[in-house]
Amino acid sequence: MNLYNLIEAEGLVPVAGLSGGGYAWGRIEVYYSPRASRFYWLHESGCSCYHFGDAEPYSLGDFSDGDRAAAIGALKGFSHYEGDPSKEEYDRETAKVRDYRPEVTA
Repeated sequence: MNLYNLIEAEGLVPVAGLSGGGYAWGRIEVYYSPRASRFYWLHESGCSCYHFGDAEPYSLGDFSDGDRAAAIGALKGFSHYEGDPSKEEYDRETAKVRDYRPEVTA
């Protein structure tokens, strides 16, 4: 399944993401699943021939998952040899996960 169709089908909510590199790139995106009450993240890397989300088919098994601390740890551990995000980017994106509050529906 296409990544963005999977995200929609699973009801994943985009929360944060980091990118590094240029021609050779790396990206991590963090989502929240209200259904599972946990965070999911996907880390990919490649070259300029394709982009994040181009490696179909995807399944939820392609994602790592865990609690808030695990998602923050995944972002903090993101590194790419062609160039890492700035400290400000790390701080901003980890804060998005730390401060994320799922919508409560009655």
